[in-house]
Amino acid sequence: MVIDLLSQAAEYRTLGDRIAAAIRFVTDGKLATLAEGRHELSDGAFALVMNYITEPARERQFEAHRSYIDLQCVVSGKETIYWTPVSYLSSAGAYDENRDIVFFEDGEASSLHMTAGHFAIFFPADAHKPNCLAGPHPEAVKKVVVKIPYVEP
Repeated sequence: MVIDLLSQAAEYRTLGDRIAAAIRFVTDGKLATLAEGRHELSDGAFALVMNYITEPARERQFEAHRSYIDLQCVVSGKETIYWTPVSYLSSAGAYDENRDIVFFEDGEASSLHMTAGHFAIFFPADAHKPNCLAGPHPEAVKKVVVKIPYVEP
């Protein structure tokens, strides 16, 4: 798992060509103008542009992906994302291969305070619970999630 500011994102291009391409996409200065929905990128990657209202953590579930790495970038608003290794959690259901997602029961986690200009990278071993309140009240968030095909090392 990686968390940093977009202004530091170039430091992570050494994580591989696909991650480097995703970083170029989120640092090209066009995120604020992207329309909601799916945007196809190169090499099997795609970006999901989402607008939503944050929710209490108790209403969200931990999730993880096996086929894709998530690069999540907050464009506006703020949220908390909870993170913990998949190995620390118990599965709450079967892996959905079509959606590339598995959900988990709650467990001990670290909280990541994400505001506009922050990004995080979640690998298949990283369970994450996104879209959670970052304060006492729900808040509108615009976020871009780049789904990067995962190739085992």
